[in-house]
Amino acid sequence: MRKLEARELEEFERRYFEFILTALKENIKDVLEGLHSRLRIKADWYERFKKTARAGYEASDLERGAERIFFWIYDKVLRHPNSAPIGADMLYETADAFLHIDIKTSVITNKADYRGLVNIGQNQTSFKTPSIHFEPNLPTYYSAMFTHPEKGEKFNKPCLTYLIHIIHKQYDEPIYAILLISVPNGELEPIYRDERIVNAGKSGRGRDIRYAYWRCPYFKLLSNNSYYKYRVEFVYLLELENVGQREITRIDPKKHRLPVHFLVKGDL
Repeated sequence: MRKLEARELEEFERRYFEFILTALKENIKDVLEGLHSRLRIKADWYERFKKTARAGYEASDLERGAERIFFWIYDKVLRHPNSAPIGADMLYETADAFLHIDIKTSVITNKADYRGLVNIGQNQTSFKTPSIHFEPNLPTYYSAMFTHPEKGEKFNKPCLTYLIHIIHKQYDEPIYAILLISVPNGELEPIYRDERIVNAGKSGRGRDIRYAYWRCPYFKLLSNNSYYKYRVEFVYLLELENVGQREITRIDPKKHRLPVHFLVKGDL
């Protein structure tokens, strides 16, 4: 199997991060309207949805519906979805990579579900570490090949994984944050091992992990002490007196100020 060098692999991750981000920014109005659309018919589903909720846990009422909104956005720009049975919510093949994009939703009152952490299942990552019992189902590279435009040689297409994380108010309109997150490819595990970016998952059964991006929110091989290319950026942030970068991500803005592409200040 022909693989990219570690730095070039991060360059691939960053390049497609910017592509995915651009599509979100260009369609942010439609994204927000789509996420709010459930409220127009709230009376038709509210009581039934509450009956399905697990006792003692406030399940996000956007968990299923948000996926439909982002399918609509990305099917317009990534025209080659792949039908493989193992993968994230969305799986697309491009000329030189396979992109897995998974949608995560968290209710603002469930702080354990965000604050610099995001839960990832086996079908959503290729990353594994010796410190956690977890076996991902995604490969680091696929058997499909592409011709490297500069080297003129055949390489295997890398598996690139991304998360869109929505923090919102349950049964109501406020979207507090939309984060785009790049999860490191499994080949980069030795680069990030000392950063301890993986915690045990919510299930506690080895079927998931929590990506603790707050410990290292940047591309290690593409950044230096004075300039950072971030693996985590706010596509949208509703900044309130008690809600901001620190509350959402656990990251001290004095140490790392994450990019914010659409910032709304206000009071609720």
